[in-house]
Amino acid sequence: MTTEGLCRRCKMTGGNLLYRGQDFLSNEPFVVLTCDNCRVARTGPDDYDSDPDRYYPSTYYGDDGQRFLGPLEKLVSLFRRARVREITRHSPKPGRVLDMGCGRGWMLNELHQLGWTTIGVERSLSAVVARAKSGVEFLEASSLQDCKLAADSFQAITLWHSLEHLEEPWVTLDEANRLLAPGGIAIVEVPNLASLQARLTKSVWFHLDAPRHRVHLTMQQLVEDLETRGFEVLERRTLSLEYGPYGMLQSLLNLMMRRNNLLYQILRRQSPPDLETSELLGTALMLPLALAVSIPLEFVAAAFGRGGIAHVVARKPLLGSKA
Repeated sequence: MTTEGLCRRCKMTGGNLLYRGQDFLSNEPFVVLTCDNCRVARTGPDDYDSDPDRYYPSTYYGDDGQRFLGPLEKLVSLFRRARVREITRHSPKPGRVLDMGCGRGWMLNELHQLGWTTIGVERSLSAVVARAKSGVEFLEASSLQDCKLAADSFQAITLWHSLEHLEEPWVTLDEANRLLAPGGIAIVEVPNLASLQARLTKSVWFHLDAPRHRVHLTMQQLVEDLETRGFEVLERRTLSLEYGPYGMLQSLLNLMMRRNNLLYQILRRQSPPDLETSELLGTALMLPLALAVSIPLEFVAAAFGRGGIAHVVARKPLLGSKA
């Protein structure tokens, strides 16, 4: 099926229908189209800009700053510390760091304690403030360019699962390049549309998360977009312990069950009000099988570059050097 629409990447019209589905939060329908020209996938409907907040309910970040059940919050904290270790491995000397899509600000709190000057950007600061510590600066903005920050002023910029929420993530990559000092690093992570879990589960792929995710990239497309903007790619991988195995698990459960992302909603303490006992029993029965299959399957997929997450570390070249 071919449909009209303007590609936000190459500004060409026309696209092919890739997926058609329903948002598990708003219950609104969505479509995912691939551009005829550049092959990048984008989410419809096109009236998203009229009220994007309707896809981000007040509970999106969690109640009172807590998003998951208690033990899982501890696990999230461990993963945020792993992010800190990755940043300091590539940039050992504390400097200025900016986190686009900073969520609840845990990573920035940790970096601040290590001597970094930290700035977080988030579309809503209601949940961030609950976790913020003194000395960490947070800006409320829907895009990096709206922050009006000085050029060449950061040693590190991180974009963990934020680019896919933007209508034109390429503009954000341009701005990140402008803001980074020469030799500074950018860490970018997005769902990998070319992953095995995406190919197997299609419109019920957990990390598709349409319509909140506006653009859907492959690892190859992400690397190309970074290199086009002059970045030197230092590392790339498609294995994410934080998001990959669970993405495969939930996606397989979505294939088995009539309601998408039910386990995820339970883990977030937000079970649907119309939840039936039969759905709980079905999930409990299917969970052992899905666990046994999903974890080894995701590791095998990542070994062949088809893991669920595209993770790239890139550097802005020093003045006078070539990328």
